[in-house]
Amino acid sequence: MAYKLWNRKVRTTCLFICIVWTSVPPYTNAGGAVNNVKVDVPSETWEGDNVTLTCTVTTRESYWELLWYNGSQPNLIYYCDSDTDSQAYNDRCTGQLDGKVHRLSISPTTVADENTYICKVGTETGSADLTVNGEFSTKH
Repeated sequence: MAYKLWNRKVRTTCLFICIVWTSVPPYTNAGGAVNNVKVDVPSETWEGDNVTLTCTVTTRESYWELLWYNGSQPNLIYYCDSDTDSQAYNDRCTGQLDGKVHRLSISPTTVADENTYICKVGTETGSADLTVNGEFSTKH
């Protein structure tokens, strides 16, 4: 009976180890795999324009997931991964992945799009503020 208890404990321990290894996604920053996430936005945007935000990822991983959020209470607006699976959560947003650079396009922009945009990969984030000038502003 002691052998069966010991044997069962070994199986439980082995199963636990397997769960730990398979539950840690390869895109996390547990081992420093994602080093940097940088977001760039245009310096000037007008209501009605098409705008493209760029998220550049520095990582050693071959697979990773990227999430775009906006707002102080983050609102998920776009998801993609390095295998090019993607999902837009806003009908005016589209995305394009080129290597480790993701471009999020918003078309057409409205003043409501003026916000902080956050790009998240694993545990690393980058952010930038988008300013949208209203239709009553004078274009230079």
